[in-house]
Formats: sequence, structure tokens, C-alpha cells
Amino acid sequence: MHIRKFSSLQFQSDNKMDLKPAVENIFVQSSMGKRKTFEGDVDLPSLPLPELQHTLSRYLDSLKPFTTPAEYLKSFKIVEEFERGIGAELNEKLKEKANNEKNWVEKWWENYGYLKMRDSLLPYSNMIGVAPKMSGCCYGTEEDQIRNAALISYYTVNFCVLLRRQELKPSESMGGQRVFSMSQFRRLFCTVRRPGLVMDSLGVYFRTLEEGPCPSNVVIMCRGRFFNVNAIDEKGYTITPPEWEEKIREVLKICEDEEEPQNIGILTCDLREKWCKYREHILQSSDNNRNVMDIIERCLFVLVLDEDKPQSVDEVPNFCLNGDYNNRWADKSMSIIIFKNGFFGTIYDHTAFDGIASITCMNYIYRAISENMGEWLGSTPDRDFPTLEELKFDVDAKIMRKIKCLNKDLADNKKIGIYRKTFDDYGKIEIQRFGIHPDSFVQMALQLTYYRLYRKPAPCYETATTRAFFNGRTETLRSCTSECVDWVKAMLKHTFNISHKAGLLMEALKRHDQLMSEARTNAGCDRHLFGLYCTALEEGMPIPELYNDPSYFKSGGAGNFILSTSCTGYTAISGGVAPMCKDGYGIFYNILPDSIVFIISENLRSKETNAETYFSSLKRSLLDMRFILLYSNSSKL
Repeated sequence: MHIRKFSSLQFQSDNKMDLKPAVENIFVQSSMGKRKTFEGDVDLPSLPLPELQHTLSRYLDSLKPFTTPAEYLKSFKIVEEFERGIGAELNEKLKEKANNEKNWVEKWWENYGYLKMRDSLLPYSNMIGVAPKMSGCCYGTEEDQIRNAALISYYTVNFCVLLRRQELKPSESMGGQRVFSMSQFRRLFCTVRRPGLVMDSLGVYFRTLEEGPCPSNVVIMCRGRFFNVNAIDEKGYTITPPEWEEKIREVLKICEDEEEPQNIGILTCDLREKWCKYREHILQSSDNNRNVMDIIERCLFVLVLDEDKPQSVDEVPNFCLNGDYNNRWADKSMSIIIFKNGFFGTIYDHTAFDGIASITCMNYIYRAISENMGEWLGSTPDRDFPTLEELKFDVDAKIMRKIKCLNKDLADNKKIGIYRKTFDDYGKIEIQRFGIHPDSFVQMALQLTYYRLYRKPAPCYETATTRAFFNGRTETLRSCTSECVDWVKAMLKHTFNISHKAGLLMEALKRHDQLMSEARTNAGCDRHLFGLYCTALEEGMPIPELYNDPSYFKSGGAGNFILSTSCTGYTAISGGVAPMCKDGYGIFYNILPDSIVFIISENLRSKETNAETYFSSLKRSLLDMRFILLYSNSSKL
């Protein structure tokens, strides 16, 4: 089977993308632009290594909300001993690594944070993405599925074209003072996480035009079957939406027959060690299997035509994360799911990139389609359509038995609940009127909500970007501070006057802003502590007592953050993942001018969590916070 690749002769200048100026100005670098998409990456500064004293000071600060005086004193002594002894020794070794590598944590984070994890990617690790209804698009019928799938596929391929040409505008800080790393965008397309017995591996086949050819095919999944189509014609032009429609109709028609689907995709949702063994068995069975596997794993992305019918955008996250696993390929960096009634969502492998890359791509698709009111305004050339071919594995009885058992096991064990909820009383505009950063404001609301429900503070992980540095990804902001807890406790006391509560809130917000500024320079405490731990592992040294201290776990260490949170930005696109631990919540939010959209996840086996109750209390927290600020401001007049 011949799969055409992007060549250096493709994507000529007249291959227009049918973009409205408003969209083009946001995403596309002008011909007078100063830099190509990936051009600035090599010049970014190395990832800093904080001073050990600073890291340990921040770590001790983060223990205070969760420890008794006696527990804190014990932890303080452990940290003192660590700083004088093995911690200093490990830090010297880590300094040497940092002096020789532009990003000392990059490979460790990828390997230990993702590739060595043995749990299922779906539903525990993969990210999901959700967009609102697109202007001009219809929802409800299979015709809507076909039409929307065609438009979404077209603009997704075009986003890849922008990356191939290096015409996507590089990301930068507000005001443009700092350029951000674009390296994660290289792994949006043509990327796969392959299972291993002990550790998985990442295959990245994307190339820019200057770097050479890369795959140009898209794999369509429908009812557990696979179809392959080249998204580029012989002259280098992308398939147009009308041509996509024809291919999608062809797939749906074929899948109306009575042929039993192979349902190989569900194997990618098993434990990684098990999937590794079955994948190896499949590969060893025939040359055809190796070829089919290679086509799927290297393709641009997977387009999933799904049978589920979410009744609203709010139901999309659940169907993405807990839908038909026969119709998923969890290993792929990007899968676009078009539901039977036209709604769409996305699934991403978190190993390859963080939410900023996937949200940028999804926002491009959403804006491009909405600005054109769901219409295709271009022209379709007179040409032979790229051929569509069904991909079939050679499957033996052993694999079929495994698929049957896995279908029963997963059907009986839907473990993650995930919900999209909108707070629409106010949003970014009103928060900024108080002179407050919207993200910091929401973080305080999350803490107030948890304390109200559980009468205790929650160790909280908030994502802070370190993309201002070479191949930077994230640092952890431990947002449950002593200042935050003081304010939360005051909010629950009727004896405290409102102005006092507002003052404590402002102190907590100030502390949060300070910690966010530090985290963006990699000066939180978690990545440094993680690096010291990895150094001990790789040097064969004993694991220091600090990492076995109960206070370390109580404060969120070793993946024990009760609240795993991230601001996914200020666009209409939402995203989310499963909670970090059994009795915790995953809370992800995009802040709009007049509303805040939350994606809240919970472990359905937990007796502690209830996402519906949490959101109801969260709404109350947000209203209470606005009230005390309005009252406090009016009392000053």
C-alpha cells in the first residue's frame, strides 16, 4: 500500500486556506513577519535550576496548611538535614546536568511523568478538548455529522500545513516581551505513543518543509473499523470539504454492511504492559499487520465517526473520555471525534504536549469555521479524488478473545466522571474591574469551595507554563497557601466583617500572583524536588527521607494533589483530564469575558467526591467573592 507523503514541492503559495482576515491575523504569520514558527526555539534560554535554599523554603511554606505544629517541626528538621547532607550532594550533580543540557528536566518529565506510567491512557491520562457550537453549523442529524466532519477535517489539515510551512505565528507573552517555545507543536501531528513492557516510547514523524517529507494520510475510524485516505493530492493541495464529505459518506456506507468489526482500537485502552504484549503478537502475525499498524501510528491524526449522540456540548467530555473504546486509538497524539449528531470533541495523548498546543489548534478550527458561518467558500478543483482504502488486521482467536473480554471489563468499569459546567453571572471583565488577575481569582474560589464542603484545605496543583525557556513545559504552582487558608477560614465566620474578609482575599491573591511569577521561571519547588529525586534514582543513591515524609504526601507530593487544576486560557475552547488521585477533582477552566466554563472530573469509585455538588458550591463561592469586593469597595466611597 503506497502512502503519499508531504514533499518539499508541496503547498505552493496559491494553495489558499479560505480564512477570514480576523482568523488569519490571529494565527498566520504575515509575509513581513520577523520569524518562522520554530525559528526562535533554538535561541531560547536554558531552563533555570533554582537555588536549593529557595526550593526548600517554598516547599516548607506549602506544608503549613496541612500539618500540625508537631508535624511541621518534624518536616522542618528533615528538610534541614536534607539541605546539609544528601540534598546538597544531589544538587551538585543536578547542577552539572543543568550546565550541560538546555533543559535538564525535559526527558525525566517525559519518561517518569508519562512514559513509565502503566495505567490505561483512556480514561486516566489522555486530555479531552471541547468547543462550543460553531456558528452556521447544524446539529442533530447524520448529515450534520458528515458536513461538520468535512469542515473540521479540512481545517485540521490546514493547521498542519501552517506548521509545515512554519507560517503559524509563534506564541509570545502578553505585550510580546517574551517569545515562547513552539516545540510542543511539532508533536500535534504524525505522533504516537507506543506501548512498552516497562516504559513506552514516543514516535514523532512530523517534519517541516525544510526538514523533508512526512506522512500526509488521515485514518478514519468508524464502528471499530479503519479507513485510510491521503489528505493531499498529487500536486500538494489539501482535500476540500466537498471531497471530505464524499469520503466520509463512503466510509459510513461501507460500515452499514453486516461485517463484524475487528475492534482492535479497544486494546489501546488497556493497561500499557498488556497492550504491549498484544501489540507485539499482532505485529508478529503478518507483514500486513505491521504495515497497517505503521499507517495508523504515523498518520496525521485519527478522525473518529462516532455513534453516540450527546444532547449538548456539556455532554461531549463524557462521551470523549467514556465513549466506545472500540472506536478509539488512545496512543495517537490527536483524535478528532465527530458524533452522530454533529457535535465534536478531541482526545490527545498528554505525553506529546500540554493543553496550550491542542487548544491553539482547536481554537483555529473553531474560529475558521465560525467566521465563515459554517460555509465552504472555496472552490474544488477538477481532479481524481484520493482513494479510500479499508485497513484490516489479520486477527487470530487469541486477539478476538482478548477484545471480547476487554469489552466486558471496560463496560462494567466506567471509572471517571467528567462534566462541562458554565458559570454565567460574570467573567473576566468584572474580575479585572477589581484589579485582580482572573486566574488567581478562580483559584481562590476553588479553595473556598473545597473548604466549605470538606472543612479542610486541599493540596492544589496549578499548571504554570515554563515555555519561555528551551523546550519548556510546566512547573507546579502549589496554590493552597497559608494566606489562602486564612482568608477561607474567615469567609466561614460570620463574626468577621466584610472589609476584613476582602482584605484577606487581596493578601491571598497577592501571594498567588507572586508564586505564579516564580513558577513561570521554574522557581516553584516541585520540578527541582523531582529532579533531585531522579538524580538519586539514576545515581543509585538512597531515596532521601524527605520523599517518605508523611507531610510530603499530605501536601500533594508524589501525585497526591486533591485538586489538579489548570487555566486553559481565555478562548471558547475547554479542556480537561482525569483527577490526579482517587479522592480528588480535576478542575480546568477557560475564562470568557462574561462567563467561566469549567471541566470538572472525578473518580466514580470515590466516596468522597461529587462533581455536581462541588460545582453548586463553586457558584456560591464566586458570588460571595464578588459580593465582598463590591461591598468593600462601596464602603470606601
